[in-house]
Amino acid sequence: MQHSESEEKHRLFFDHAADAVFIHDLEGRALAVNPVAEAQLGYTHAELMALTILQLNVPERRHQAKERVAKLLKEGPLRFETVLQRKDGSALPVEINSCGILWDGQPAFLGICRDITERTQLEAKLKEAAERLEQLAEQSRTFAWEVDAAGLFTYVSNVVQSVLGYRPEELVGRRYFYDLYPETGRAEFKTASLAVFARKESFVDLPNAVAGKDGRTVWVSTNGIPLLNPDGSLRGYRGSDTDITERKRIEEEREKLELQNRQLQKSESLGRMAGAIAHHFNNKLQAVLMSLELAQEDLPENAAARG
Repeated sequence: MQHSESEEKHRLFFDHAADAVFIHDLEGRALAVNPVAEAQLGYTHAELMALTILQLNVPERRHQAKERVAKLLKEGPLRFETVLQRKDGSALPVEINSCGILWDGQPAFLGICRDITERTQLEAKLKEAAERLEQLAEQSRTFAWEVDAAGLFTYVSNVVQSVLGYRPEELVGRRYFYDLYPETGRAEFKTASLAVFARKESFVDLPNAVAGKDGRTVWVSTNGIPLLNPDGSLRGYRGSDTDITERKRIEEEREKLELQNRQLQKSESLGRMAGAIAHHFNNKLQAVLMSLELAQEDLPENAAARG
């Protein structure tokens, strides 16, 4: 009586489980499936019972199914993700918890399969969003970073390589942010920066020079916010650097042209002033000449003053 009650409890669990449940023999042949498995995969009970583990997996995952059977036999319970194929050919991403059991006194595998379609779609969207952000960061030549309270890099995004030539792993845990400042003025930059850290201040669009891996000077615009521990102490900073080298070059070129323009305008102003003075002097000179001509007419032909 107790045995039949136990069997009945297992049958209730099997039939009413929220996830698909499969039992297969060691060769992968189906021994039992529950209604959820039938509903998720679109097969009838009889059709599922006629399929093997390999046939339930999408073709490109079937070699992994063979490997997992061997791993189950060798190592015991296993948790993994795979993709099953529905009767209509569509894919069903699942997370499976599998272990060895005895079924009717014979070794078998129990697999509890959870539909992770929603989670997979969300992960795909998150991955797409991350890739989009990475592309935008690459296009704008902006790399993100985090440092600890002493200024040691704890994270740097991949874009740093296209901007400064360093791979992230060359900086994380190895370099302090002020180590990247050009050698000339580095000590002063470090002192000023750590003073900002001590005050836990944010900074926005702070232009500063950085030495690239190849030694060239790269100008960046830096933004950063403090990261605080629960007790209010400084854990570090998180921020971003945007390459503004080209913008800096254009600004310097513009300033140079503006200076040249101001000098040209000054020269033109002096020229106009000189022209005005010459014109004024010429008017005065003409008046003098006309007066001399009139005076000359009043003098006798042989007067010495005519000359």
